[in-house]
Amino acid sequence: MAEDALATTANVPWWWVAALAGAFTILGVLLTLTTNLLVARSKNKLDDYRRFEPDIIGIYIQFDQFVDTIHNNAGGDPEEEKRIYWDTYRATVKNVTRLQLIASQQVVEIAREFQHLMWRFAPGFPDADHPMPELVDTLQELRQVLRRELRIPE
Repeated sequence: MAEDALATTANVPWWWVAALAGAFTILGVLLTLTTNLLVARSKNKLDDYRRFEPDIIGIYIQFDQFVDTIHNNAGGDPEEEKRIYWDTYRATVKNVTRLQLIASQQVVEIAREFQHLMWRFAPGFPDADHPMPELVDTLQELRQVLRRELRIPE
Protein backbone atom coordinates (compact mmCIF):
# COMPACT_ATOMS: atom_id res chain seq x y z
CA MET A 1 0.00 0.00 0.00
CA ALA A 2 2.74 2.40 0.81
CA GLU A 3 4.19 1.91 -2.63
CA ASP A 4 0.91 3.00 -4.28
CA ALA A 5 0.89 6.29 -2.34
CA LEU A 6 4.19 7.47 -3.75
CA ALA A 7 4.06 10.36 -6.20
CA THR A 8 5.46 9.80 -9.62
CA THR A 9 6.98 12.36 -11.93
CA ALA A 10 6.14 12.70 -15.56
CA ASN A 11 8.64 11.87 -18.21
CA VAL A 12 9.37 15.37 -19.55
CA PRO A 13 12.67 16.98 -20.46
CA TRP A 14 14.39 19.01 -17.74
CA TRP A 15 13.91 22.32 -19.64
CA TRP A 16 10.13 21.88 -20.04
CA VAL A 17 9.25 23.50 -16.69
CA ALA A 18 11.40 26.55 -17.44
CA ALA A 19 9.91 26.87 -20.94
CA LEU A 20 6.35 26.63 -19.59
CA ALA A 21 7.07 29.24 -16.90
CA GLY A 22 8.65 31.51 -19.51
CA ALA A 23 5.68 31.11 -21.85
CA PHE A 24 3.23 32.03 -19.09
CA THR A 25 5.40 35.00 -18.12
CA ILE A 26 5.46 36.27 -21.70
CA LEU A 27 1.70 35.72 -22.01
CA GLY A 28 1.13 37.69 -18.79
CA VAL A 29 3.35 40.53 -19.98
CA LEU A 30 1.55 40.70 -23.35
CA LEU A 31 -1.85 40.69 -21.66
CA THR A 32 -0.79 43.47 -19.27
CA LEU A 33 0.70 45.57 -22.08
CA THR A 34 -2.41 45.19 -24.22
CA THR A 35 -4.66 46.20 -21.33
CA ASN A 36 -2.48 49.19 -20.47
CA LEU A 37 -2.38 50.34 -24.10
CA LEU A 38 -6.16 50.16 -24.44
CA VAL A 39 -6.72 52.07 -21.20
CA ALA A 40 -4.13 54.70 -22.15
CA ARG A 41 -5.64 55.07 -25.61
CA SER A 42 -9.14 55.71 -24.28
CA LYS A 43 -7.76 58.09 -21.65
CA ASN A 44 -5.78 60.02 -24.27
CA LYS A 45 -8.84 60.19 -26.50
CA LEU A 46 -10.88 61.65 -23.63
CA ASP A 47 -8.07 64.08 -22.75
CA ASP A 48 -7.85 65.22 -26.38
CA TYR A 49 -11.59 65.71 -26.52
CA ARG A 50 -11.53 67.71 -23.30
CA ARG A 51 -8.69 69.83 -24.64
CA PHE A 52 -10.81 70.81 -27.64
CA GLU A 53 -14.06 71.10 -25.69
CA PRO A 54 -14.05 74.94 -25.63
CA ASP A 55 -13.43 75.03 -29.40
CA ILE A 56 -16.28 72.61 -30.10
CA ILE A 57 -18.66 74.56 -27.87
CA GLY A 58 -17.54 77.80 -29.55
CA ILE A 59 -18.28 76.36 -32.98
CA TYR A 60 -21.74 75.29 -31.83
CA ILE A 61 -22.40 78.84 -30.57
CA GLN A 62 -21.24 80.24 -33.92
CA PHE A 63 -23.60 77.89 -35.75
CA ASP A 64 -26.43 79.13 -33.54
CA GLN A 65 -25.51 82.72 -34.39
CA PHE A 66 -25.39 81.82 -38.10
CA VAL A 67 -28.97 80.52 -37.92
CA ASP A 68 -30.05 83.81 -36.34
CA THR A 69 -28.14 85.78 -38.97
CA ILE A 70 -29.69 83.83 -41.85
CA HIS A 71 -33.16 84.07 -40.31
CA ASN A 72 -32.92 87.84 -39.81
CA ASN A 73 -31.08 88.61 -43.07
CA ALA A 74 -34.06 89.45 -45.25
CA GLY A 75 -35.72 92.52 -46.65
CA GLY A 76 -32.67 94.75 -46.75
CA ASP A 77 -30.16 95.70 -49.40
CA PRO A 78 -29.65 92.64 -51.67
CA GLU A 79 -25.91 93.25 -52.00
CA GLU A 80 -25.53 93.49 -48.22
CA GLU A 81 -27.58 90.31 -47.83
CA LYS A 82 -25.28 88.48 -50.27
CA ARG A 83 -22.17 89.69 -48.45
CA ILE A 84 -23.57 88.62 -45.08
CA TYR A 85 -24.60 85.23 -46.46
CA TRP A 86 -21.22 84.47 -48.05
CA ASP A 87 -19.34 85.58 -44.93
CA THR A 88 -21.55 83.30 -42.87
CA TYR A 89 -21.21 80.39 -45.29
CA ARG A 90 -17.40 80.70 -45.45
CA ALA A 91 -17.26 80.65 -41.66
CA THR A 92 -19.50 77.57 -41.66
CA VAL A 93 -17.18 75.73 -44.06
CA LYS A 94 -14.16 76.71 -41.94
CA ASN A 95 -15.84 75.47 -38.76
CA VAL A 96 -16.90 72.17 -40.34
CA THR A 97 -13.33 71.61 -41.50
CA ARG A 98 -12.06 72.33 -37.98
CA LEU A 99 -14.59 69.90 -36.52
CA GLN A 100 -13.26 67.21 -38.86
CA LEU A 101 -9.95 67.52 -37.05
CA ILE A 102 -11.14 67.71 -33.45
CA ALA A 103 -14.59 66.14 -33.09
CA SER A 104 -16.15 62.71 -33.35
CA GLN A 105 -17.47 61.32 -36.61
CA GLN A 106 -21.08 61.77 -35.48
CA VAL A 107 -20.54 65.48 -34.76
CA VAL A 108 -18.81 65.93 -38.12
CA GLU A 109 -21.68 64.26 -40.00
CA ILE A 110 -24.23 66.54 -38.36
CA ALA A 111 -22.04 69.58 -39.05
CA ARG A 112 -21.79 68.57 -42.72
CA GLU A 113 -25.59 68.35 -42.87
CA PHE A 114 -25.73 71.84 -41.32
CA GLN A 115 -23.30 73.10 -43.99
CA HIS A 116 -25.40 71.51 -46.75
CA LEU A 117 -28.55 73.18 -45.42
CA MET A 118 -26.74 76.52 -45.15
CA TRP A 119 -25.79 76.17 -48.84
CA ARG A 120 -29.46 76.05 -49.76
CA PHE A 121 -29.84 79.62 -48.45
CA ALA A 122 -27.40 80.86 -51.11
CA PRO A 123 -28.54 83.80 -53.20
CA GLY A 124 -30.25 82.45 -56.30
CA PHE A 125 -32.04 79.53 -54.65
CA PRO A 126 -35.82 79.91 -54.69
CA ASP A 127 -37.30 81.00 -51.36
CA ALA A 128 -39.31 77.77 -51.25
CA ASP A 129 -36.03 75.83 -51.02
CA HIS A 130 -34.90 77.59 -47.85
CA PRO A 131 -34.94 74.87 -45.20
CA MET A 132 -35.13 76.93 -42.00
CA PRO A 133 -36.98 74.25 -39.96
CA GLU A 134 -34.48 71.59 -41.04
CA LEU A 135 -31.59 73.93 -40.21
CA VAL A 136 -32.95 74.50 -36.71
CA ASP A 137 -33.58 70.76 -36.25
CA THR A 138 -30.02 69.97 -37.32
CA LEU A 139 -28.68 72.54 -34.87
CA GLN A 140 -30.75 70.95 -32.08
CA GLU A 141 -29.48 67.50 -33.03
CA LEU A 142 -25.91 68.81 -32.88
CA ARG A 143 -26.64 70.28 -29.46
CA GLN A 144 -27.93 66.95 -28.13
CA VAL A 145 -24.96 65.01 -29.48
CA LEU A 146 -22.49 67.52 -28.05
CA ARG A 147 -24.17 67.43 -24.64
CA ARG A 148 -23.95 63.64 -24.62
CA GLU A 149 -20.34 63.49 -25.84
CA LEU A 150 -19.10 66.27 -23.57
CA ARG A 151 -21.06 64.79 -20.66
CA ILE A 152 -22.95 68.01 -20.01
CA PRO A 153 -26.02 67.31 -17.85
CA GLU A 154 -29.44 68.35 -19.12
